[in-house]
Amino acid sequence: MYRIGSDKQLFIDRRFVEASENVILTVNAPVKRQGVVLASDKPWDAFSLGWYSITEDEGVYKMWYHACDGDAWANGRWRLCYCISEDGLSWEKPNLGLVEYQGSVHNNIVLEDSKLAYVFMDPHGKADHRYKMVELAVEPQDKKLGIRIGTSVDGLQWERPSRNISKLPARWDTQKQAWWDSRRRKYVVYLRVMLGRDGEPQFPFIEPIESDPPVVAPKMMRPTRAVGRVEMDDILAPWPDENVRVVLAADENDPPGSDIYTHGLYQYPYAADAYFMFPMTYQQFREQETTVSNDGLNDTQFCASRNGIHWMRYDRKPYLPRGLSGGPDGGGIHGSEFHIR
Repeated sequence: MYRIGSDKQLFIDRRFVEASENVILTVNAPVKRQGVVLASDKPWDAFSLGWYSITEDEGVYKMWYHACDGDAWANGRWRLCYCISEDGLSWEKPNLGLVEYQGSVHNNIVLEDSKLAYVFMDPHGKADHRYKMVELAVEPQDKKLGIRIGTSVDGLQWERPSRNISKLPARWDTQKQAWWDSRRRKYVVYLRVMLGRDGEPQFPFIEPIESDPPVVAPKMMRPTRAVGRVEMDDILAPWPDENVRVVLAADENDPPGSDIYTHGLYQYPYAADAYFMFPMTYQQFREQETTVSNDGLNDTQFCASRNGIHWMRYDRKPYLPRGLSGGPDGGGIHGSEFHIR
């Protein structure tokens, strides 16, 4: 029995349904708007935009995103950029004067050579650590990839220690997402974990719980990409890597050749005990469909949870479907970790 009190609730399961007949839970479909809200229209972002973080700060929406000025798979260089908006639809790229690009500081670049950075506001941290950033780092002593936490008072001027905060295997092509979980009173980090070709995960899958609809509890897991989770009291201290658990993976109910990328994790602030995930499902091409290795199409699904640990996947249909082939969203699409109400 649950005491609702004055808290708002979401019907993401049957927790508050005593009895029903001929009633099913249905995921409400979004409406895709036409056009783009942020375009590659500067020399430093001429090739692509991606890996973004969004938050609201005193009525202003702020976005940090990665921009690449050349082929990202060849000689392109990734930079962390910044833009702001009052409504989430019209975004401004302000001239920050922080980083020189081709002889000028009139740009919105925040950091050079930033890889897979995820920025979040931390209501629990010190005032001068109001913003935190999880990013990929190259350890100078052995040139290995690692994970570090940057801190900032304004989200623009950053302290970036070189020490590695975690010994977890760092993947260069997947963003990690983190925040202070106000319900669990812990920092939580969601990251990419890998499954071997035999479907064996590098970390245990989380123990299932009773739920209606049932939470994901795979009988088998498909290689190779999956979603892991770890929580801690202090995100600036060495992470308890041994506590990582797999919380979502492609399983026997997904088609062969499926992977799941970590995307769009969100603690819903307007109701009690509600978490969302918008995982990007990667359907790999078969050998006869392509001459390129490790290629395929990406859709975004919808998952919900009561605790951010155990997830319900519902119908597994695309929540954000791809567009027509050849269009800007014809090959892949992924959801944000922040939603503008």
